[in-house]
Amino acid sequence: MGIRRFSDVHLERKQVQKIIIHKDYTPSHLDSDLSLLLLATPVQFNNFKMPICLQKEESIWDRCWMAEWVAAYEYDQHDNLNMYLQKLRLMQISWRECSKRVDQLSRNMVCAWKEPGTKGNCQGDSGAPMVCTIHGTQKLFQVGVFSWGIRSGFRGRPGMFVSVAQFIPWIQEETEKEGKAYIISGAWRSSLLHVPWYPLLLGLGFSNVAFYHVY
Repeated sequence: MGIRRFSDVHLERKQVQKIIIHKDYTPSHLDSDLSLLLLATPVQFNNFKMPICLQKEESIWDRCWMAEWVAAYEYDQHDNLNMYLQKLRLMQISWRECSKRVDQLSRNMVCAWKEPGTKGNCQGDSGAPMVCTIHGTQKLFQVGVFSWGIRSGFRGRPGMFVSVAQFIPWIQEETEKEGKAYIISGAWRSSLLHVPWYPLLLGLGFSNVAFYHVY
């Protein structure tokens, strides 16, 4: 975590102590496609690693992005293929509009596609964050976690993201069971999940267990 390239000197590796998969996750439908990754040691926040806000209620955002790992077709000193992180500008579409284009759509999902002219293909990015911001501010919110899509990101083929807002009570419940309950600090349109000594990451139910969505 804390990098834009795998070869970055700021790379920090973290051991995952426990993975909590949502009890309602079904591979056949990909509903409730979310898990919690509890880390063994704390994350030291700095300019490269910062917490993010989670919204309490769903809404339509007009300034959103997702992160995507791209092969640089170059190798590091250990002969590993280097990858770099880029962001794609997204346009969120309403649930009603999305339901006209996608059959298996639940209320736990958020739909978005690439903004015209944006490079990237949204392929192989399961677990990537959908991050949005309020116009005129620099406060970032993780609105979704990329789950699935058919040629997703292209017009007419929206990508499916897990709606984080739908799972705030579940996040609180599961972390409380672990004895490290997350605290909700009230704010307009948002909540900030925070706990001093027990970091948490959002991932997919049974997909790539990776830190793609950590900026």
